[in-house]
Amino acid sequence: MRKTFFTFIFSSIVSSLMAVCPDPVTDLYIWRHGETDSNLLEIMSGGGDTEATLTAKGSSQAVELGKKIAHIPLNLEVIYSSDLQRALQTAEAVLSALPNDQTPAILLSSQLREILHGKYERLPAELRVKKVIPLFEGELDKIQTSQKNIPQGIEEGTLDKFHFWKIHPLSERVCAADPIVINVGKFCEEQGQDPETAYELYRRIYAELARISEESHQFGYKEIGISTHGAVLASLVNVATFKDRNVFIPPHFQQKQLRRENQVVMPQSVKINNCALAHFRYHHATGDLDFCGMVD
Repeated sequence: MRKTFFTFIFSSIVSSLMAVCPDPVTDLYIWRHGETDSNLLEIMSGGGDTEATLTAKGSSQAVELGKKIAHIPLNLEVIYSSDLQRALQTAEAVLSALPNDQTPAILLSSQLREILHGKYERLPAELRVKKVIPLFEGELDKIQTSQKNIPQGIEEGTLDKFHFWKIHPLSERVCAADPIVINVGKFCEEQGQDPETAYELYRRIYAELARISEESHQFGYKEIGISTHGAVLASLVNVATFKDRNVFIPPHFQQKQLRRENQVVMPQSVKINNCALAHFRYHHATGDLDFCGMVD
């Protein structure tokens, strides 16, 4: 009886504290940069591509994104941007389209850069595509040989079997199960680096978003803009969609579905167009990053 009484009192205190101090959140509005000359050249334009700049169309896309943000309306209190030209140009164009009473500062972060292609930077993108599909289908062959039956789609964890996002298709390097967060500055200082995997990209971006959210929370900011890149946004959407399944749907499969024995084993992912805008919510009490959806 006594234990029950004290348990009740403790629960009441916890409930009261939660009511007074609800889980604080920061809303992150994350967008991809506008069209670049590197996009038109169809080359691998990653975190080491410092040459890519917005085309005239890309600049127009960025202004339209700013108008969309103003129309919703969002009150962006600060904008964090990748320090690459294409992301910064997009952030500046967005800022120019906001109402005159909104003048958020733009803060640069190299940790928000695109996936790091290392020694493959600015090579033809078709090289990656040619390697991705055989690699994926080869891994499916291994599953089929060992298990005879292919699992029934993504919910059964087809991709979990070999952690596709931990393998880089060009170098075929498999990253550690619990990789360190890559320091972009140090990575780019060294020549001939093996590329970053999608999992390493996610780990890097999540760590930076957590830092940005905590920093913004200290200043009382609740709505933050993030100007970044396609693979960055794709990794966030995929992980948020599949939660703890360690699943990453590579952008190269966004236009198709792979089938085996009439079962879809690679479902279509979210298409990350230039200036696509997504809403995420960071929970400070737990560190959870919720995907609230793409913003039309």
